[in-house]
Amino acid sequence: MSKIEITQREMDRAFRSHHEATRHLPSSCNPSKLVCLFYAVECGLKSLIIKRERHQTSEGIDHYGFEHNINKMLSHLRCGKKLRLPVNISLDTSKPNTHRDTDQSKLNQVWRYGVKIKNQADHTHITQTLENICHWVK
Repeated sequence: MSKIEITQREMDRAFRSHHEATRHLPSSCNPSKLVCLFYAVECGLKSLIIKRERHQTSEGIDHYGFEHNINKMLSHLRCGKKLRLPVNISLDTSKPNTHRDTDQSKLNQVWRYGVKIKNQADHTHITQTLENICHWVK
């Protein structure tokens, strides 16, 4: 299956649309809100990369292999380390004495499927960092 080419303008519009949608969704723990926030950040960063690299569409940046990796996009844009997401994220499990981790590039799946981040402080830090990235993109 081939990828769809997205223009820089479409990517920027998607960033604004997803970010605006998060303002109308209740609760910072709402999976729909978190997925929208994640995709807002991803679209915003890709829009900046397309523009900075002087490409017309997302096809020009596909070879970088970003695949939802927010930290990789931030590094490519030479963004400060304070906007980086944690590398390892502990997830809630239903079984005692079990451990489940993921990395930041899988947060869209974590929230899409309703998995919870184990530590509330980590959850708060991640969502605040995503909001900070949105403000940086603007």
